[in-house]
Amino acid sequence: LLGRFRHSTAAIPDGLLVTDSTGNIEWANKSATTLLGVSDKRDRGQRVENLIRNPLFIQYWQNVSGDDFVVLPAPVSNERTLEMRSVRFGDGHRLLIARDATERQRVEKMRRDFVANVSHELRTPLTVLSGYLENMDRDQEHLPPRWHRPVSSMRDQVGRMHGLVEDLLLLARVETDTEASDLEPVGAPELVQQVHSDSVVLSAESQHAIEREVDELVDIRGVPSELLTVFSNLASNAVQHSPPGTRIAFRWARCADGVQFEVVDSGEGIAPEHLARLTERFYRVDSGRSRAQGGTGLGLSIVKHILEKHGARLEIESELGKGSTFRCVFPSDIVIEREPRLRVVSG
Repeated sequence: LLGRFRHSTAAIPDGLLVTDSTGNIEWANKSATTLLGVSDKRDRGQRVENLIRNPLFIQYWQNVSGDDFVVLPAPVSNERTLEMRSVRFGDGHRLLIARDATERQRVEKMRRDFVANVSHELRTPLTVLSGYLENMDRDQEHLPPRWHRPVSSMRDQVGRMHGLVEDLLLLARVETDTEASDLEPVGAPELVQQVHSDSVVLSAESQHAIEREVDELVDIRGVPSELLTVFSNLASNAVQHSPPGTRIAFRWARCADGVQFEVVDSGEGIAPEHLARLTERFYRVDSGRSRAQGGTGLGLSIVKHILEKHGARLEIESELGKGSTFRCVFPSDIVIEREPRLRVVSG
C-alpha cells in the first residue's frame, strides 16, 4: 500500500508538500522538486519559508485562510508561474499544492493585451462617428424628418460603445497593474460626500431618499482616482436598480477589519444563485434591463480588481424583495487616523 501511494504521488504533476504544525517539511513528492526545488530526502525537517524565499509566498504562508491562493514565479525558474494553495488538515498539519500555471497565465495575458489593443483602436473611429452624429443632431432642422430618430438612436449606441471601450481599457489596466506601491492618503470621507452629491443629481428624476453616514476621522491610503471609480460604480448601480422614491444609504465607518464603505439599497434584490458570479466580466442578472440602463457588465469586475490591489475585498449581501448591500472592506494596515478638526463657533 505504501509503495502504491509513493508511485501514485510521484505521477501527480502538481507539487505536493506536507509540513507539521510548526512549518517543518515532513514529505514532498517528485513534482515538488521540479516545481519548487524541494527534495523529500534532502530537505525533510527544514522550514518551508527557508526554502521558498519569495516575499509574497512568505506573506501568504503566514496569513493564509480559507480558499486563498497565491500566484508567483517558480523558485527554480522565473520563466514558470505557479499557483500555490495551502490546505490545513489533522493536528495543525498543512498541505502545500503547487500547480504549473505558466500556460494559463500566458493565455490570460494574450487575452488582456488583445482586448486592450482592440479597445484602443476602436477609440478613433468612435470619436469620428460621434462627432459627425453630434453635428447632425445639433442641426436637425436641415435633416429630413425621417432621419431624426435614426440619428438620435445612432448617437445613443455610439455613446454606449464609448462607455464599453473605456471600461474595457480601465479593466485591462487594473488587471495588469496589481502593485500597491503608489498608495497615498485618499481623502475618503470627501470622496463619499462627492459620490453622494453626484448620486443626488443622478437620481433627480427618480427622487430616491439618499442618505450618507461618514466617519470624518478615518481615512485610508490608496489611489484616489481608482477608489472614486469604485465608490461611483457602486453608488450608480444602487441608483439605477432601485425603484423611484426608495431609500439608498452610503456609509463610511470603522469595522472589525479596518474600515468599510457600504452601499445599501431598497431594490428588487438578487437571487442567491447570482451572487457568486456578479463580479464576472459581462455577467448580468437581468441582461435586458442592464442594457436598457446603459450598463456594460464590467463595473463590478473593475471594482473587484481595484479592491484587490488595495488589499481589500468586496462583500455582497442580498435578498429578493429586500434590497442589497455592497460592502468594500479595507484592511487596517492602510487605515489613517485623522486628527479631530477644531470648529470655531461664533456667538
